Amino acid sequence: MLEQPWNVRGLNDQDRKDTMHETIATSTCQIVCLQETKLEDISSFDACYIGGNRSKSFAQRPALGTRGGILMLWDDSNVQITDVQITKFCLSANVHLLNSSHEGDFKLTYVYDPTAANRKDDFFADLVAKAPVGVRWLALGDFNQIRRARDKNKHNINRSRINRF
Repeated sequence: MLEQPWNVRGLNDQDRKDTMHETIATSTCQIVCLQETKLEDISSFDACYIGGNRSKSFAQRPALGTRGGILMLWDDSNVQITDVQITKFCLSANVHLLNSSHEGDFKLTYVYDPTAANRKDDFFADLVAKAPVGVRWLALGDFNQIRRARDKNKHNINRSRINRF
């Protein structure tokens, strides 16, 4: 239903758009989350094409110049997305799965966290503020954060945030 988030490293190239189109068109996923789109604005035509001509609805957190950018695409014949909220670090929405025998309502928050250490506290405060009460919540994306020192592939570790949040 929900595919893992993809860092597409820019959708400002037609070859990358074609690759995403083919990948999504041949998948069964109904919600697609893409990060680092590097697009300030996306047309409904491009969103539909990237979404495999099936995921026609979308929400976007625009890139700043050529940095960042989040794109959420969904197949509105299977998924209803409401209450989309866009902040400087996240794109959040309420999700209702149509035609599902399971309870399919949850909040989805897709993050693309800054790498700058001086913005981490703002990011985590923003994320914690989004935590819904009494509703299932899926927070995913690129947190640019490690949980354990052994997860780091270099020796320059900022231990102040490990297991803090």
